[in-house]
Amino acid sequence: MGNSNSATPTEEKPYHPLVNGMGMVHTAVQNNFETLKNYKDEDTSAAKRKLFCEFSRMALNMLLNHAAAEDSYFFPTLKQKVPELDLSLMEKQHSNLESQLQKVYALYDELEKDLSNTSLLRDKLIPALGELYDATIEHLNAEDAILNAEFFDAHFTVEEQKAMGKVMSNKGKQDMKNSSIEFPLMVYSLDAETRERFFRLLPWILKGFLIPYVWYKSYEPYIPFFYDCPFKTEQKQSNL
Repeated sequence: MGNSNSATPTEEKPYHPLVNGMGMVHTAVQNNFETLKNYKDEDTSAAKRKLFCEFSRMALNMLLNHAAAEDSYFFPTLKQKVPELDLSLMEKQHSNLESQLQKVYALYDELEKDLSNTSLLRDKLIPALGELYDATIEHLNAEDAILNAEFFDAHFTVEEQKAMGKVMSNKGKQDMKNSSIEFPLMVYSLDAETRERFFRLLPWILKGFLIPYVWYKSYEPYIPFFYDCPFKTEQKQSNL
């Protein structure tokens, strides 16, 4: 076929229900980590630091829960269907990530006991988040290199991909402790283009009513930490 410059803006790669869904989660996790590791701590008030801790835990839980769903369902399903598939590296990476996550959670526990502890936040927690970011990106890249569209098209039907994607999606929803905050966090952890593709899959009641209106007050305090949210630059007007 060769390279071509004639592609129109409306052309997109073929939609793979499982790969695209997993890719969105990976993008959200990566973007959240960008926010965490680059946190400047310019507002040293206890209130702002408390919000940062709360946002951080939700962002980190997204990674922890996603990895747990892969370990309990996704990887075993892949190995059952494709016995020759070697996932040992990714499983080892999951174990290492969980260990690093627990260390980071312990630092948050310590910071939340004394939100004035600037040294802990800047000299220990932020660097630990940077190390966790590096390990997370290494893992996501390794996973994306193997578990890509070509792999799934070779071993799974579209219907099988849809079924697996639905299970993973349901697990993600079940892991949310407060969907009125955590689902918008997922949405606004995506860049605008990816979020638009995601919105096409959502029912109107969710994207047109719950997220912008009903749930807004719940997640409003965390908007300054969101990766890409239109409400960061515009004051939300609501008649509700």
